[in-house]
Amino acid sequence: MLLRLAADEMLPSALALGLPDADVAACDGLPDDTLRAYLRVLHRGADMDAGIVPASYTQAAHCDGCGPVWLWPEAPSRLIACPWCFRRKAGRPIPRPPADRGEQ
Repeated sequence: MLLRLAADEMLPSALALGLPDADVAACDGLPDDTLRAYLRVLHRGADMDAGIVPASYTQAAHCDGCGPVWLWPEAPSRLIACPWCFRRKAGRPIPRPPADRGEQ
């Protein structure tokens, strides 16, 4: 089921194939819309882990932990923690907006 939905969403099959058995079992019986959203979130997270800014992250902001970061348009311009924080702590790359745009 997840493989078919990943293909329908034009997402890599590795998203579904790499899930632990317990996660696959937890998906059993969930509506397709929920599973599609889950796969899209997994894909966004994998991209972020690789240092790729999600297409919807178009606002430069300042995180107290990370410094200048890209976030979604409705995000505050300054925050104490962001979705990039745990990636930074894990040594993953963080794409940066120009400092003058992120230091608001």
